[in-house]
Formats: sequence, C-alpha cells, structure tokens
Amino acid sequence: MRLEWFLLTTVIGTVFSVTPPLSSIPESLWKYKEDLLQQPTNFVFNLGLQGAVTQDDWDRATLADVEPPVLLHPNLNGHTKPVTVTGKYMRTIKNRTICAFQGIRFAEPPVAEKRFKKPEPAKPYFPEDKLLANHLGEKCPQGAMFGPVGSGSEDCLNLNVYTPYLPDALPNGEKLPVMMWIHGGGFTGGDSSLYLPTKLLDHDVMLVVIHYRLGSLGFFSLQSNEAPGNAGLWDQIEALKWIRDNIDGFGGDKTRVTIFGESAGSASVTWLHLLPEAKGLFHGIIGESGSSLEYWGLDPEPLVSGLLVAGINGCPNDTDTPVAEIFDCMKDVPADDIALNLNHFLGEDRKRGEMGFRGAAPVIDNFPGATTPLISKPAEEYYMDGEGNNVPLIIGANKQEGSFVLASKFPAMPRYGI
Repeated sequence: MRLEWFLLTTVIGTVFSVTPPLSSIPESLWKYKEDLLQQPTNFVFNLGLQGAVTQDDWDRATLADVEPPVLLHPNLNGHTKPVTVTGKYMRTIKNRTICAFQGIRFAEPPVAEKRFKKPEPAKPYFPEDKLLANHLGEKCPQGAMFGPVGSGSEDCLNLNVYTPYLPDALPNGEKLPVMMWIHGGGFTGGDSSLYLPTKLLDHDVMLVVIHYRLGSLGFFSLQSNEAPGNAGLWDQIEALKWIRDNIDGFGGDKTRVTIFGESAGSASVTWLHLLPEAKGLFHGIIGESGSSLEYWGLDPEPLVSGLLVAGINGCPNDTDTPVAEIFDCMKDVPADDIALNLNHFLGEDRKRGEMGFRGAAPVIDNFPGATTPLISKPAEEYYMDGEGNNVPLIIGANKQEGSFVLASKFPAMPRYGI
C-alpha cells in the first residue's frame, strides 16, 4: 500500500476531514439528554431508500410460468451432503434470462446474547437437503419510509446470488467473476429489494447482494466485549467468507471477487480495503459516493453515543452503571423499538446541524481487553502507515448523490406535513 493510494482516495470522491471530539459529556451531548430520552411522537421524515424499487418491478422481471432453475450444491453452508437449491428465472433489460437464488442465510440469527456481537457462520438449515431460494430474505430491522413503523427482522443475515448460467452451462467451463454489492442508506436503512440485477447481469458476471445489521443493532458500542461495535462490518466480512466457501457451487470464481457499494456501502468497502481481517477475501474495490475517510465514516466517541442510545431505549445509561447491566437491558429491547428510537435520535441530531450518524457508524474497538477488535485507528492512519489490502481500487461519486443529503439537512418539508 503506497501513499499514492491514500492521496487518490482523498482527492477523488471523498472528503478528508475528521469530526472534532466533543469536549465532555456534560458540556456537549449530555445537555440534549432530556430531549433525546423522550419517547418519539412526531418522527422527522425519513428519506430512506425503502420503496424505491417496488414489488411490481420484481414481478415484471420474474419469469413465473417456467420451470425454475435447480442446481446441486456440493456442500452449501458446510453441509456434508449435496444440497438441491431451487431458484427462479428473471429477465434482464436486454431480455437475457438469468438465474436468481435468493434469501440464502450466511450467518446465524444474531439474537439474544448474540445481539451486537460478531456473527457466527450459518449452519445447514435446510430440511431434507433441499433449499427453496426463490424469494428475498428478511431485511435487517429499520424504520419504514413513512411514519413510525418498524420493518425487518433480526434473522436478516441472508444474501442473493444472481448468475446468467447454471454451473453445468458455463461457457468453456470457466467460472464467472463475482461482484458483491453492499447497499447504502446511512448505516441505518436499505436492503436487497432495492437492487434489481437486470442491468448488470446483461454481462457475464455473478452478482451477490447482501444484508448487514444496521443502526444500533449494527454499530451500538459500549467499548466492551458485550457490545464492542462494528457488528455490521463483521457481517460483511462473514458474507465474504461465505462467498469464499460456497460460491464455487454456483459457478462463481472465488479468486475474482470485487466488492462494491454506494454511500454507506462505499464507506464499508473502503473500510474493508484497510482491515487485516478482510485480507484475501476480495480482489478489487469500487466505491461510489462514500469513503472510510469521510467524517461520518467513524464515530469519534462511541461510548458517549452508546450511552445516549441506551437511554433513548429506556436502559440505564449513566457512566457509573456496569456495562453488563446496560447490555442486559439493551439485548431485550424489541428490534423495532431500537430502530425507531434511533431514527428519532438521529432526527434530533440533524436538527442540531449534524449529519445524523452518531451511534450508527463504525468505531475504533481495540479497547483494553477487546477479544475481537476490528478497527484500531482512523482510516487515514492506516493509509499513512502503508497498511491495508493492496488491491485495485476505483472510487468516485454518483450523479446527484448530494440531493439525498441536502434533503436530510432540511427536514421541515411542508409537503409532508413536518
């Protein structure tokens, strides 16, 4: 990793800045405690991406009246017997027929004691060695686009595989390059239903679209092993490990994996660019409108944010409370409540002129006694120290991407009665 890489990512499509740390809890965020602890009544309009692609769009792209594609995977999720996987056929923009295998679990549901922690690889979960993979899996808990309604499930760590060929029909028997997409949404929203494969799959490439934990469930940190932070990034790494171990059975080439993402997804891929735990799991990166170098790509005071988030969820949050007690409370709060309370919290943050990422972003988690540290320092220090995964990188910005951020900075929109 050379300094030129650092300069390139700083100049093209990124903002090289760091949020100054707050001076202290009482003099900064703590003065907002009473406002933030109130139960949300009127939610700031959430310009989340949910609903940008409708069910009608999926229905139009799906070939429903044909025999579905079936493949025999030799060892799906480490199974000791071949697994029959049944998907569905779809049609691309240029009328090419492709195969879709959807809703495949890559990690165990992160519930109860597993909440907020590094994921565990998925075990075989399919009865009679058969898996029906013809529908999208649950998205991770988040606020719905309109109104104070939660959506999603904690059993959301699933992915979709799209391919133009079944393994026995690969041209010349050559396995396909793989692209793994990480969605955006400010680390608080988004899911695989927003991304049809109908354009990219006009090319000979295999597409994998993943879910990862969002908001507090993905990034809540008490700077302790009960809630270390960065669960969402660990989910992405686990998905890459699933590709390494399983994609051959779909006809994909595990030695040619490109990770790409937009906004928070782009910040994610550029974090993975730097982290030793992701080394060897991918071979190219494309970042669109986001970077680990962005000031919103790292929460500078994760414990402050964690205590505030605990408070808005009705859990003890003073600095004298044992961390284990806070965790015991937070692990029992319903996932929908956690997602909606965070939306309210971030809405209040934006009203104060912030971007609304506090408590919902990667953190430095190499606290004393950390058992699974992932990020040890800010991104710019990795680059300056010449560390990271030396793979090709393309980074830039999507056209009109800033319109989303502009709208989030002006939430008082009469059109929506706010």
